[in-house]
Amino acid sequence: MQVIKEIDRMISQSNFPHTSLITGRKGVPLWPVLHRAIKALMNTDVKDAHGVSAAMQKVDKMIHPDVHYTFPYPKKKDNTCSDYMQEF
Repeated sequence: MQVIKEIDRMISQSNFPHTSLITGRKGVPLWPVLHRAIKALMNTDVKDAHGVSAAMQKVDKMIHPDVHYTFPYPKKKDNTCSDYMQEF
C-alpha cells in the first residue's frame, strides 16, 4: 500500500508533519495504518519490563495528550466526537 510506504519514509527521515489529514475511500480500513504510524511516532519513552512504553499504552487507549483524533459523526442535538470514540 503506497500510503504505508510514504508514512514509513517520513517517519524514518524524521519528516512527518505535526498535523496530518489522512483520508480514504469509504470502507477502506485506514485505522490500522494510522494507529501503526502514531505508535511509531510516539515510541520514544523508556519501556517497562514487558517492552511497552507509557506512551504506547496511552496511544492504545486513545488517551495520549499529544494525539488528537477527528472523524465524521452524525450530528444530533448535543452530541460530540467523544460520544462515538468506542465505535471509532
